[in-house]
Amino acid sequence: MFEGARSGRECLGRIRRSARHGGRRTSPGARRRTIHGVDPGLSGVGSRNTGRTGTPRVLVTRGPERAGPLVDLLREYGVEPVLSPLHEARPVSGDGFKIALESITGGPYDVLTLTSANGVWGLVDVCRRAPGGTDFREIAGSVWCVGPATRTAAIEAGLGEPRTASTHRGQGMVAELKQFLGEEPGRSILCVQGRPARPELGDGLRAAGHHVTDAVVYERRPYPVDTPLIPRPEPTAESPIVVGRSETADYVANGMISAVIATSPKLLEALCSLGNLTVPVVCIGATTAAVAKKRGVNFVTSQGTKPEDLARSVAEILSLEHNERSRRESSDEREV
Repeated sequence: MFEGARSGRECLGRIRRSARHGGRRTSPGARRRTIHGVDPGLSGVGSRNTGRTGTPRVLVTRGPERAGPLVDLLREYGVEPVLSPLHEARPVSGDGFKIALESITGGPYDVLTLTSANGVWGLVDVCRRAPGGTDFREIAGSVWCVGPATRTAAIEAGLGEPRTASTHRGQGMVAELKQFLGEEPGRSILCVQGRPARPELGDGLRAAGHHVTDAVVYERRPYPVDTPLIPRPEPTAESPIVVGRSETADYVANGMISAVIATSPKLLEALCSLGNLTVPVVCIGATTAAVAKKRGVNFVTSQGTKPEDLARSVAEILSLEHNERSRRESSDEREV
């Protein structure tokens, strides 16, 4: 078996072990953070949108296998996270697996593009299951990633220090990669992706005269799937609430949440399709914010994509809402 296949198996093993433990957990006595001098856990939101401890509930469009650090930070801010993955990745199988493997081994390629962390682990999974193993580190001369989460996953998988795009927008991604490739056409590129996929990157590179091969290494399906690409954590007493689509719709319709953290444009679209969002939404980036604006949702864009950026944005929203509510109540009392 190739060394790369062993490395991939070890990487997936680390993810599975981390998922089983559910990530780092905040101790009951952990320090609670405050923003603008207001404790979000005491923000006085209505009883319907608060959790068991009376703290605000925040819906997060992420699964428990990836949400550990964010869950911990939200709890430190006095917020109860409710996880709603909406979609889940599952490995390709049957003919899909054969086609993916043929694409991956059809190189060598000049450039390997990865647009999501699931794409990284889907690539590792296909190479690991290949007869005799396939060294995914020998696929291409260079690796190009979209977003810091994808880059982190690529590094963990053993793909060196990949280049990273500064934007998630389709045209911006194409422009940056074209600049990286140079003016000369005819480069061979392997675009690793899931199904359904965004066509902008591959189409833009083909239009620029490059030879593009698509490799679909995972499929997105409504949560939950029978065989997830990354196993879910085993629930513990401290595990956050995880809800499916119907339960998510109930949370939205019945005013049981105080805010939302939207972690991708597609997930925000899926969430909006379940009901009318009347609570503020923290968008992970500009592309997600564009969806929120199109949908007429009250939103803010996080200053970064890290868990601490998202948690801080939620705390600020809840603090501002608390301050505004207090101002209105004080004004009403004076009028009386």
